[in-house]
Amino acid sequence: MVGFESLVGQKRVKEELLKIIGSSKLPHSFLFYGTKGVGKFHTALELIELLNSKSSKLNDSTKSKINNLQEPYIKYIIPLPRGKNENASDSALEKLSKETFELYKTELSSKIKNHYYKINIPGANNIKINSIREIKDFLSYNLSDVAYRFIIIEDAHLMSEEAQNALLKSLEEPPPGFIFILITDKADLLLETIKSRCVKIHFDPLSNDEIASILIRHFKIEPDNAHSVANFSSGSIYEASRLLEIDIDAAQKLVVNILRNCLSGKYSSALKEINGFISDDQVELIKHLMNLIIIWLADVQRIRNYKDQLHFLNHSETLEKFAQKYSTASVNNALDKLSVIHDNILRNLNLNIAILNIIFELSSIR
Repeated sequence: MVGFESLVGQKRVKEELLKIIGSSKLPHSFLFYGTKGVGKFHTALELIELLNSKSSKLNDSTKSKINNLQEPYIKYIIPLPRGKNENASDSALEKLSKETFELYKTELSSKIKNHYYKINIPGANNIKINSIREIKDFLSYNLSDVAYRFIIIEDAHLMSEEAQNALLKSLEEPPPGFIFILITDKADLLLETIKSRCVKIHFDPLSNDEIASILIRHFKIEPDNAHSVANFSSGSIYEASRLLEIDIDAAQKLVVNILRNCLSGKYSSALKEINGFISDDQVELIKHLMNLIIIWLADVQRIRNYKDQLHFLNHSETLEKFAQKYSTASVNNALDKLSVIHDNILRNLNLNIAILNIIFELSSIR
């Protein structure tokens, strides 16, 4: 397929975009939505390169500036923390502390080098209206060395209603040669007036092989580890990259040990296992552990009918024994209860209470 050669997976997305590019009229706004961490940003940059290469003769200097997300070629908007004494007339970066600004530059550099990298800046919980208002100046730039310039809004759902309404003014009728790309995994949080002005492109979860390929190529992960992690990634590079923080093989064994201890009444041993695992970074690690326990129980249900779709592939014999011993209804009930606990953890429920609830629910399986 000519175009998007470096994009892993997303065959349907490639076909849709190539069809749009080949049409007589190019839309001035796109909404890339779907699972977090499946290549939406990478696709945006591929689209930018393809459109400008097709319509312009780019020199190396201009290509480099585009690849480095430099204005006035690309306006890249991301969530940012509020600066000290910041007001609506300040630029989005102007009042950030020196430490936060340096972190912003470091994170942006990581994103430029690896399009699948997820920028993480503490306190960056929304897209400032200041950032949206800066688009007006960007649209006023006049350049002749590229056919198209782009405004990319990452995590577009983090715009407030006020910011979204401010964006509408620019989104409705941008000057010729400007294209908006909004990226989100929560399109339902965007105003209908925003969505109706965009061509919507849905991105699907990636296959395990596609996840492993990206981990090997972009994150420099050894193939065996990449495939192990991919199996638990739910089709998302974002989830896979978070799992790289732990020893996935050791974590699988830990889940089996916790279950055995809970079901044999050795509650203190189960508690010791859990506390030993989460000693460094409690919140993130308990989330990982909860996900793995839920996946294990789901595998118990799968192995009854779909033995080729397991995640805990190296523990199939143990899964078989578990499925034979415990009823479907009891496992389903535990899954439902654990999913509630997982959601509570995401809402910052007291972790000690959550851990005790995990042990209680696992021990109730019959």
